[in-house]
Amino acid sequence: MAIGLGTSLRAANLTPGNSVVLPNLGTSLNPVYSQAASMSSTFTSGNVRGLLGVEVLSGVTENTLGGLTFVYEVQNNSQSGTEGITDFSLGGWAGVQTDVVYGGNTDGSGFFFSPTSTSFVSPEAANRSLNGDTIDFTFPPAPAINPPIFAGQDSFQLIVFTDATAWTNTSGTVTTNDFDFNGNPINPNTGSAGTLTAVASVPDGGTTALLLGFGLIALSFLAAQRKLAKT
Repeated sequence: MAIGLGTSLRAANLTPGNSVVLPNLGTSLNPVYSQAASMSSTFTSGNVRGLLGVEVLSGVTENTLGGLTFVYEVQNNSQSGTEGITDFSLGGWAGVQTDVVYGGNTDGSGFFFSPTSTSFVSPEAANRSLNGDTIDFTFPPAPAINPPIFAGQDSFQLIVFTDATAWTNTSGTVTTNDFDFNGNPINPNTGSAGTLTAVASVPDGGTTALLLGFGLIALSFLAAQRKLAKT
């Protein structure tokens, strides 16, 4: 429990219109959780062939928001080539509270989808759109702090803690770039892959009933006003 509490304090709150550097969890999630859903899809972007995997978990001790946790893993399964994965983005986060962190053991254990190697790339940042719907994870080219995900490499786990209690299917976008002799990105390409995202919580039955009650009161008031106006 102490481990879970300590790591939860290092997650970065990602609010609409903002960008954060993802803290490093330093390991995989504490395995005290239940699997709510799982999915993996292949994608093609330019000459890059890859895999996008996602696990949706409930009861994660590190998630202080109390909802579902989404864990994404991105693989560049190309055997060779100079193209690298520079971005992974997906929508569905509008109305959802999110904290982000990255994790996974450096020896490849603890990953949900078998890594293609033990060479893992950490994300540079997570960016959330102004309307809150889209989150974009970046793996920018050198000379940035972290390189792209090149052939035979995997991302560390991209972990999104939420307050959401439901998930749904969506399509994620993977962006790749080739690079010139100076390390500058050229020839960008994009590919899509099926994945899972959060669904914003809706008012519960009590809240709905309360709102309905207010509506009926308003209608009664208007009816009484019309009746008085006629007399």
